[in-house]
Amino acid sequence: VIEMTIPSVLDHTLVDGAGHHVAQLFVQFAPYDIDPTVGNWKDPAFKQAFVDRVFGVVDEFAPGFSDSIVGIDALSPLDLEEIFGLHRGNIFHGALGLHQIGWARPMVGWSS
Repeated sequence: VIEMTIPSVLDHTLVDGAGHHVAQLFVQFAPYDIDPTVGNWKDPAFKQAFVDRVFGVVDEFAPGFSDSIVGIDALSPLDLEEIFGLHRGNIFHGALGLHQIGWARPMVGWSS
């Protein structure tokens, strides 16, 4: 799943003088552990290949998207761990498990 938002459509302060907008792409899942024979997140070429694949998928639904890009800032799971301290790059590291949802929230016997 790839989620795209374009905040500059509503916030024109994000649009530069040349009329370039900001598009944010969020990939629902990227593996932290990768078979070393395939690549690793520390390799800029591997990371760029992943980015190119994501852009290719977007191009299938929005032809020409990749051609319109003037700059990128891509964060891998490793980047999320190193920059923000998110264990293994998991943005949901504090998410509730099924045994903590609904009637069992926050634990059995303590829900209203």
